[in-house]
Amino acid sequence: MTGVQTCALPIFALTTLPEKLSHVARIIKNLTPQELDLHIHQTKYIMTKAEYDLLKRMDGTGKRNYMIQFWDSHDPDLNTAQNEFWQNYQTRIQLANNQFSTGYEKGWLTDRGRIMIKYGIPDEIGRHPLSQDSKPFEVWSYYRNKGLKFIFTDKEGFNQYRLIYTNDVNEISDPQWREMIHYTP
Repeated sequence: MTGVQTCALPIFALTTLPEKLSHVARIIKNLTPQELDLHIHQTKYIMTKAEYDLLKRMDGTGKRNYMIQFWDSHDPDLNTAQNEFWQNYQTRIQLANNQFSTGYEKGWLTDRGRIMIKYGIPDEIGRHPLSQDSKPFEVWSYYRNKGLKFIFTDKEGFNQYRLIYTNDVNEISDPQWREMIHYTP
């Protein structure tokens, strides 16, 4: 699983499920309403905005059924008991939480966590510590994924790195990013 593509599921048959439930379906069926909402929130990085907005308006049964169909539609090998795509996504969330959680927020909610969840571990990370001229910053490069680059800086000094530049057209960059870190490639 390299960069994750968003996928829009058709909005039909949301109330019916297959007779034999997948491994992921059994997990989702047993989530509490709060756990289900968290699961949906964590999955928003690979959903379209329309899918996410639709899910927020559904009742509990609709949300459950939609999420089961969502993950089943992403299963790369229906001949295995596991959904490798789902497992990889969950692993990325855990990794983001382990590496980027602060006293203020969970790692999966941070900019670095979001990018890691969407694109995986970068091929290269350039770490630039605090200097007289610059705040600390990191440059993440994904050579295997369209040459994507992400630059994060810790503006406030509390280990809360924020995305300030990327060449990914689906993300927002700060037009003043070079001045913020005095960056010269």
